[in-house]
Amino acid sequence: MALKSIILLCCFIVAAHATDTPRSVVKVTKCEHQQIDIRCGNKEINILYARYGSPIGGDCGSPHVYGKPTRGCESAKSLQVVRKECQGKKDCWVKAKNSVFGDPCVGVFKSLTIHYACVDYEIVGACEGKQIDIRCGAGKTINVLYAIYGANFGSLCTNSFDPWKPICSARRSFDVVRNQCQGKRNCWVKAKNNVFDRNCRGSSALQVEYRCVRGTIVFACENKQVDIRCPSGTTINILSAFYGRNNQQGCRNPVQQTRFGLTLRNECSATNALSVAKSNCNGKHNCWIKAHDSIFNIPCQRGPSKHLEVEYECRKH
Repeated sequence: MALKSIILLCCFIVAAHATDTPRSVVKVTKCEHQQIDIRCGNKEINILYARYGSPIGGDCGSPHVYGKPTRGCESAKSLQVVRKECQGKKDCWVKAKNSVFGDPCVGVFKSLTIHYACVDYEIVGACEGKQIDIRCGAGKTINVLYAIYGANFGSLCTNSFDPWKPICSARRSFDVVRNQCQGKRNCWVKAKNNVFDRNCRGSSALQVEYRCVRGTIVFACENKQVDIRCPSGTTINILSAFYGRNNQQGCRNPVQQTRFGLTLRNECSATNALSVAKSNCNGKHNCWIKAHDSIFNIPCQRGPSKHLEVEYECRKH
């Protein structure tokens, strides 16, 4: 009896942890025959989780077949269908219908649940053996924010994700992609075990988050500093600046695996990052800025490591 209680307690703790999502994640559920509409304005849709099947937690009533309770069921292609309709778009809609997802349990009234975020970066993915291709327009270069190669993390190319199994990933994922792509106009990376020195059970995948930027990016982890230098005849012009925690992977920011994929914990940003960078550097030939809380208006002094990222260009006099 005691062992059973311990097992139940462990399951409860894992389930509670698995539903921990950041405030930026939007969760919406509609009953069968209804429709979910997603709008992100000027940002793009990033689908984190999708489930079409028997209702959970009282959504749309209790699941039943001919008046008798039934166990949970869900369409195996839920995530695949929703990402095909919505991923990377500014707005989309998806109907909660068997004709869209198939019928995972005949006779059961079902619901569709989607968890998504509106993001200002690009996401590309490739299944094992394929490759990602990243291309930026004229005058812009690639800034790699995050990369993961492995299995069981809810990638863009596969629907295989088990919240009860640990994620398998290559430690060098970010370094490999950054070495091949950072600062270039275009690049490609193969999703292969020999590229990332990692072999996981099951189908592996590569997923990369990036931005196309028009300036040069400098980066420093907390308590370090960025040094900016422009050649003779030019001066510094700051384009953007960030200090805090976001989805940038360079300083091992805390990413956790949840039922909805990979999400960042303890996200925060300084409100005066751009003004600090401009006042220290604009119009000069060279400058430096320390990544330290005493310099920035930061709402999260405690917690995991933060970083400073500055985008700039060198302008002719």
